[in-house]
Amino acid sequence: MATDNEICDRYPDDFSREIGRLALAFADAEGRAAELILVCNRHQPLTDGGWSRSGQQLGQVLRQCFDDSRFQRVCDELQDLTVHRNFYIHGEWTFRADGTAAIMKRQHLKEHQAASYDINPVVTVGHVREIADRVIAVDKELVNYIVLRMAQIHEPG
Repeated sequence: MATDNEICDRYPDDFSREIGRLALAFADAEGRAAELILVCNRHQPLTDGGWSRSGQQLGQVLRQCFDDSRFQRVCDELQDLTVHRNFYIHGEWTFRADGTAAIMKRQHLKEHQAASYDINPVVTVGHVREIADRVIAVDKELVNYIVLRMAQIHEPG
């Protein structure tokens, strides 16, 4: 009989489903953010292409699309979720027989520093689902802002 801390030797379906959902939802949200950046710039080439290389750079350029506080909160949420995404997608998972998992992710803060580790010792399927739901909510907000900007561009006058 397995003990609560016994390590599973496979990827549990419930975790796999939610981690996949998180990855797909985040890809959609990043794509939507890039689309909004392009719409806000009227599809003109941007001289600094760095915004398409990392989530942090994408967030910095995205903030310039709207100055209102609600939009800035959406950008804050996307930035926070990027940290979660990096941890959940790039971390090393250990699944336990009790239905929980642990994640460890290597960090290199600066080139001259040794690697360190961030560890989340107890992760549940519900927590992964909650993060994915937050990403989906941000994606919906970004769609609303795309529509708003497109309407502003096509206003008569």
